[in-house]
Amino acid sequence: MGATFKADDTFNVDGRGLVLSGIVTDGEVEEGMSFSIPSFPMRMRIQSVDFINYEGPKEGLVGLLCQDTSAEDVRNWRALDVRGLEVTIDNKDA
Repeated sequence: MGATFKADDTFNVDGRGLVLSGIVTDGEVEEGMSFSIPSFPMRMRIQSVDFINYEGPKEGLVGLLCQDTSAEDVRNWRALDVRGLEVTIDNKDA
């Protein structure tokens, strides 16, 4: 079983990993699932799913914490423009 995720932003949490924030639009997302983003060279494995505590138009945001990678990958991750990108999340191994 998989999920569809509408991405809003990317950021890094030092010492924890890379985060993709957005809204789950279909299905369920769980730890261990993975996804790919066009123009990013690696498949990302989800380490944890965290709800982001916002009110108003960003209510319901979810953060997908992924593996920590190299400094170059972090720079590339921060530069991604993912706003509105639909990402398919599945059970394939990273």
